[in-house]
Amino acid sequence: MRAHVGDQLVVGADRVGIVVGVPAADGSPPYIIKWQKDGHIAMVLPDQYSRIVPAGERVVTGKQAAVGEQAAPGEQAAGEPVTSGGTPQALGGTPEAAE
Repeated sequence: MRAHVGDQLVVGADRVGIVVGVPAADGSPPYIIKWQKDGHIAMVLPDQYSRIVPAGERVVTGKQAAVGEQAAPGEQAAGEPVTSGGTPQALGGTPEAAE
């Protein structure tokens, strides 16, 4: 995972922050994040449930996106497995089961 200042860090289904600092020259974690919800600034080491959304791309969180909603290229609803076509799969099922 690599980030740049201005990218967004999405943690879990709905926690979103803006990358305001990247101490490592190669863009690797930890990152300095300003959380959108409360403005708190913290140094964060993202885990396996986090993702970086490049600056300028819209963030779709699990609470904003309905199951079955088409995600824009490069986006996915947090917590939802997405096929190459961008349609969430039914849990434990096949892409056809979600249609």
